[in-house]
Amino acid sequence: MSTQAGRIGAENLSERLPVQNAKDELGHLAASFNQLLERVDQSFERQRRFMSDASHELRTPAAILRGEAEVALSRSERSRKNTANRWACCTPRRNGLRKLSKIYSL
Repeated sequence: MSTQAGRIGAENLSERLPVQNAKDELGHLAASFNQLLERVDQSFERQRRFMSDASHELRTPAAILRGEAEVALSRSERSRKNTANRWACCTPRRNGLRKLSKIYSL
């Protein structure tokens, strides 16, 4: 049982120890260990989901800001005078990115 438990890691958290006899002490220990593995597996899944969601939330405003910058830089000299107006519309997105980056750095 200890050899099999030693093989379980982050890449195979779905594996469980066999419970031969749930009524004896080793069976109870194996069942408890399996419950622990289930909680750890769920924790890993929540972390993966959070990272995926955070990544998406960071990419969206960054893509919008990049698009706005490309449009502003591609304009003629006359249109560049309106660049300040274009950047003003990006302020909420920049602030959103700043907040997300603070959350990420915690």
